[in-house]
Amino acid sequence: MKLIIERLNKDAKSSFVLQKDIYAHYPTPWHYHPEFELVLVLKSSGDKIIGDHMSSFTDGDLVFMGPNLPHVYRNSKVYYEENSDLTAEAIVIHFNLDFLGNGFFSIPEMETVARFLEESVMGFSISGNTRQVVAQKMFVNFLNGVRIGYACKLLSGEEHNISEICYLSGFNNLSNFNRRFMRIKPLT
Repeated sequence: MKLIIERLNKDAKSSFVLQKDIYAHYPTPWHYHPEFELVLVLKSSGDKIIGDHMSSFTDGDLVFMGPNLPHVYRNSKVYYEENSDLTAEAIVIHFNLDFLGNGFFSIPEMETVARFLEESVMGFSISGNTRQVVAQKMFVNFLNGVRIGYACKLLSGEEHNISEICYLSGFNNLSNFNRRFMRIKPLT
């Protein structure tokens, strides 16, 4: 496998990238990038190579990788069959060390987090209760925060009404959108 550098499409107004990927199978080659990466496999199975470690993955697998760490996810053979109706789904977050501002991880209160980030050069597989807590915050709290942020951007324009904004920002019904909006942005 040839190792390539991946250039992420990060919006100039964003300090991190959050994406939900849905593919027939994971298409990324053996690659690396200068950003940290948190990957939560929602629905998929196969093998992953992270640095010099190879292991299998399945639904719920959660990995945190430091910058410039070569990695690849390869689905099981059944995903590549011609009539396969399987999907490979994941939530992926990419960020740079300074995404919270220069020097943020240098303050004494962030010493433990800074050490974790430094030690992530070979990656971490996150399991047990920690995996459950992080995964829950990624489906739900973090993703809703991003959706509400996007809704706020749409609300600042005059092209869409509230119902349209609800669906454009990824919510399935208006009452849930209103409830989440009020929880995150206590404004009408």
